[in-house]
Amino acid sequence: AVVGERLGAAPLAASLTVPRTVMSPRSLLAAAAVLAAPALAPAVQAQTTFGLKAGLNVSDITGRDAPGNTDPRLGFSGGILANVPIGYSGAYVQPEVLYSMKGVTGSGNNDGTLALDYIEVPVVVGFATPVTDSGLLVGGYAGPSLAFKVREELDFPLGNTSGSINTDLFKDTDIGAALGVTVGAGAFGIDGRYTFGLVDTIGDAGIGQVWNT
Repeated sequence: AVVGERLGAAPLAASLTVPRTVMSPRSLLAAAAVLAAPALAPAVQAQTTFGLKAGLNVSDITGRDAPGNTDPRLGFSGGILANVPIGYSGAYVQPEVLYSMKGVTGSGNNDGTLALDYIEVPVVVGFATPVTDSGLLVGGYAGPSLAFKVREELDFPLGNTSGSINTDLFKDTDIGAALGVTVGAGAFGIDGRYTFGLVDTIGDAGIGQVWNT
């Protein structure tokens, strides 16, 4: 899930375990919530516009046999985007380049944090329409998302300090899909986005099947 704001012209202890087997991609819903500051409001205009997006990302690793002692990781998500009108008034294509902090944190006896950071490139197709005379726009969008891993690290408490280990269990690329709604006016907007993984991100390591959320 992504919740975001847009800024622009018109139209977010080393005992921590990784799940060994997760549900199939058909039943997996990978969630990411982003609460954003500046980003690009949906447009009902005829020119390409550019903007910034930033916010809070809430991610998890889910699955049929995923451990019950982990919590979602809170992290930053943000980057740049372009809003390209297509066809008729209100329809658009919106490519984005985002830095997205994903992973999980431990709970109970697991105090570590598995940090998985990606450069994500979603390309969504959407539609926005005015709902008031004041120019308030409401719309929705969907599209694929390709992610490139830039960091994988296990952070854990170590006495009164902390330690970290660079790991390499997850694949370098991830493929997902994004669904969202948007509300905006003028140069600002708020997005709510739900992103789910479509491929196994850890199977080649011989541990099992894992999808990002």
